[in-house]
Amino acid sequence: MTGWQLPDGVSGDHSAIKVSVGMLGPPRFRCPARDAMAARQGLRAETLVRRKPEYLEDFANGPFMRAMDLIEFHRKPADHALRTACASTVPGRVVHASVKQWAAHGVFEYLRAFADDSEVVPTR
Repeated sequence: MTGWQLPDGVSGDHSAIKVSVGMLGPPRFRCPARDAMAARQGLRAETLVRRKPEYLEDFANGPFMRAMDLIEFHRKPADHALRTACASTVPGRVVHASVKQWAAHGVFEYLRAFADDSEVVPTR
């Protein structure tokens, strides 16, 4: 049996090993190579990989919440509030079509549920 070898593209000190309880789980879903790398905390990739920027809105409740704020606090009609709320707040990011659909469903169902009220009154 040979000793553990550093994978290509990895450098650093691999003499100290730190094992956590999470590594002692059932071997069915374990990856021995990943566990070996995680146990040797002094290792780093030799080449940094740039992360791709996010291109989707990262908070799925954001469009719904912004639309409801526009309706409650600024008295905007629901259609206008949804169009404004589903426009991304971060340049370069878009709201996924399913999130737009979910936000519209949430807004219209919320308004339908409280249709008996004369107006949607904000509370803080």
